[in-house]
Amino acid sequence: MGLLYLYLMQHTSITRNLIIMAAILPIAFAANVVRVMVLILVTYHLGDEAGQGFLHGFAGIMLFHNRPVIFVALDGLLGFIFPDRQRVRAQTDRAVSGAKS
Repeated sequence: MGLLYLYLMQHTSITRNLIIMAAILPIAFAANVVRVMVLILVTYHLGDEAGQGFLHGFAGIMLFHNRPVIFVALDGLLGFIFPDRQRVRAQTDRAVSGAKS
């Protein structure tokens, strides 16, 4: 999913792309650890049926949903540090043309 996100965004900053690419595995690992911890707590407090039933599938769906949200948040943060060259150039052109008028 992370590589698909990078392909679809088509950022021009190589550093930004490399940081997001390097974050794919740690984000996936951390999200899975949280999912397993939640399922253990649900099973402990609500019983085996709750941990094996609907909540197990729901936790997987939430994991699948939360990882892209984390990628977008990381990408937004990195956008301030490593902006795309094309966007910076377009903003500069607008500022220059606005100052002339």
